[in-house]
Amino acid sequence: MGDGADRAPSGAAADPRLHAETIPDFLELSGDRLHGDDRAIVAGLGTLGKQRIVLIGHQKGHTLKERQERSFGMTRPEGYRKAMRLARLAEKFGSRW
Repeated sequence: MGDGADRAPSGAAADPRLHAETIPDFLELSGDRLHGDDRAIVAGLGTLGKQRIVLIGHQKGHTLKERQERSFGMTRPEGYRKAMRLARLAEKFGSRW
C-alpha cells in the first residue's frame, strides 16, 4: 500500500488525447466563477456514444512546462470549486441534457 502498485502504469490522469479519440465533441470548461481557473482539473461536456456526459479529471502534464502550468497535478481551491460546479451541473441536467 502506498507504493504506487495499485495504479496503472500510464496513470489515472485525464489525458486530452483520450478526449479527442473517444469524445470528439469534448468542450472544456474553465474557471470557478469566483476566483480563477485551476489547470490541474480538466472538466467539460461531451458525448460518449449516445449519452451526454460531464467529464471531470486531473492532469499533471507531460513536459516540465506543462507540469509547471498544471502545478504538477496538485489541485487548488478553485479546482475543487470548478469540479463541484460541474458536478452540480451534471446533477441538474441529469439525462435530459
